[in-house]
Amino acid sequence: MRQMNRRIENAFANARAEGRGAFVAYLTAGFPTLETFEAAADALDETGIIVNKNAIPYDKNSPFVTSGIRIGTATVTTRGMKEPEMKFIADRIKLVLANVDDAAVKAKVRAEVADFVARFPVP
Repeated sequence: MRQMNRRIENAFANARAEGRGAFVAYLTAGFPTLETFEAAADALDETGIIVNKNAIPYDKNSPFVTSGIRIGTATVTTRGMKEPEMKFIADRIKLVLANVDDAAVKAKVRAEVADFVARFPVP
């Protein structure tokens, strides 16, 4: 779990350092139960966390196999979220991806996400 946390933190730091509005998270190695990130995107969608399935640079898989996800940080920034909120989002992503088949975890996260986004209305 510590290595997975570091990967997410590094992806956020990289995006921040390069001034990108979004980043691609390179996380498949941290979730051995996920063959592709299509399953990850579907599980996150069930919780209200929307990501795009994405190919990643230098991936050995076909471009039609999604080995990464893209999180639109420009969207959450527009809603007024900052670093503490990004940590909340990253923590919920980790929790869902570590428990893809656990309906109770996904229901809990969905409720937390609904409460969370209510504090940040779309401008």
